[in-house]
Amino acid sequence: MYVESMSSVALGDVVLDSSGAGHVEIVTNVGTTPSLSTIYISSHTNNRYNVPLSQLYSPTQASSYLTFYRVSAYLHPPAN
Repeated sequence: MYVESMSSVALGDVVLDSSGAGHVEIVTNVGTTPSLSTIYISSHTNNRYNVPLSQLYSPTQASSYLTFYRVSAYLHPPAN
């Protein structure tokens, strides 16, 4: 599901970079107040491990290119 704002981002959320590269990053750490400098991501494409978003994106880039999603569990009904 779509996460409405950066202030609602939580550990395990997914970050989609739509700048053209199509990177998908996983939130691996979040400070008390989520922001570019307190949300840390990891990704394999560029071998990043616990890197703050502020090291990769300016505020303008973040608001233009980043979307946050939360993966929620879906349980299938039992088979008959």
